[in-house]
Amino acid sequence: MRELQERMDAVEFAEWQAYYRICPFGDDWAQTDLLAWMLYQVNRGPNSQNLGIGSFLPKGFGLGITEDRRVAKSPEDVGKKLMAFFKAQGLTNGK
Repeated sequence: MRELQERMDAVEFAEWQAYYRICPFGDDWAQTDLLAWMLYQVNRGPNSQNLGIGSFLPKGFGLGITEDRRVAKSPEDVGKKLMAFFKAQGLTNGK
């Protein structure tokens, strides 16, 4: 923390926090979804469906761009979310 305080003042830190709220770096699924959504929006035809952010996440994964990623999740919650993801992808052995 001391090194961070030496390299960055409070104003710059607040700017990074604001930027993180808009574009949560560090979350690979959210980043990929946001990039895919932007590419879709600039390249879609006039009669194509207007998809929202979150449309390019893996089916059944259930992450949302507005989900608060600062809340610690229990191992059980993470396990349930992963099992739902694998089940939606057809990657479970029937359990």
